[in-house]
Amino acid sequence: MYQIRLYTDIHERSPFQDSLAELDKAAASDKHARGFRKKINYCIEILRIGGTRAGEKFTKQIEEKLWELRIDDHRAFFFLSERL
Repeated sequence: MYQIRLYTDIHERSPFQDSLAELDKAAASDKHARGFRKKINYCIEILRIGGTRAGEKFTKQIEEKLWELRIDDHRAFFFLSERL
């Protein structure tokens, strides 16, 4: 299994986490947003378990160390690090 750490800037803000928070607000009243949030959670769990070997349906290599997590037609970029 892999540990997933979200990017944070020097002010401890995470654009990905901010997007998830906005989606969570929308999910309170929007069925589509709720479904998409569940899909994101599922894809992140697949990444956590399988890493880059999760299959091209979920992950794709962009450059040498840059990968994308494929969530329907949305993409979240990531890389692997041996540092904890």
